[in-house]
Amino acid sequence: MTLPPRQRRSRTTLIVVAVLFLTPFLLALVLNRLGWHPAATRNNGTLVQPPMPLAGLVLRDRAGGELPLANPEHRWTLLVRVPLACDEACQARLLELHRVRVSLGRHAPKLAIRLLAPAVLPALPDTLVPLADGSVAELVEQAPLVAQAPDWTGLLVDDKAYLMMRFEPGLPARLVRRDLARLVK
Repeated sequence: MTLPPRQRRSRTTLIVVAVLFLTPFLLALVLNRLGWHPAATRNNGTLVQPPMPLAGLVLRDRAGGELPLANPEHRWTLLVRVPLACDEACQARLLELHRVRVSLGRHAPKLAIRLLAPAVLPALPDTLVPLADGSVAELVEQAPLVAQAPDWTGLLVDDKAYLMMRFEPGLPARLVRRDLARLVK
């Protein structure tokens, strides 16, 4: 059966539009199945699956002040494990952490940095708050991932007090900052 030229053109136009519409979708599906993801949307930290609830845990600083994980002042909390001996390299890394927070600009107040640190630390900027030993023990009890974390591991807690991301010790500060900039808005 032969179609008149006008109907054939209409059908051809419909097929071309359908192919143009479906091609990007099918291409994305194939790339996703093959495991390819664009670099710009990848996290540098590792998502904790499933997120660990830390609700009800109120951390304390060394002066005894409360530092709740779910609070209106700081939507996110970065817990960083510091080595027992804090030499010059350690001090440089602490200043780098401080700079990461400051580099967030107007969003910096939405990030609190808490240090799981030994008793003796050098003079620190006000943005880096070491936790009391009792708080560290409570945190380790409630979240075993904290106990297993090596020095300089960053653990990100969201605004609902869920431990949801882990930054490996060797990760450069610029990559940590990139993830934090996406989250802390």
